[in-house]
Amino acid sequence: MSDPETWSPCPSGELSKLQKSLEHDINRRSRRRFLAAGGVFFLATGSLVTWGILESNSRYAHKISCREVLDLRSTYLAGRIESDEKRKLIQAHLAHCPKCRIAYEA
Repeated sequence: MSDPETWSPCPSGELSKLQKSLEHDINRRSRRRFLAAGGVFFLATGSLVTWGILESNSRYAHKISCREVLDLRSTYLAGRIESDEKRKLIQAHLAHCPKCRIAYEA
């Protein structure tokens, strides 16, 4: 530690430099908080959107039976399902039914 007897005033401009440095640190912390809050917002939004998509698919999954899905396997794989609604039903069913998904992958 320096001896109180040898204390000398700060050089000219030193306090201004210190003030600018502190302001810079405060601004940097503010930007970090803003970015962190934005990241949380986007993660939450993405989670809700994903959940909504999965939930809407699960509504369709039970509207078509495994037997129907398996009977339409060759037609579906050949891309010859005419109805968009039927194609969505099959896709939703396959997303939720491991048994049918395995049959389609075989």
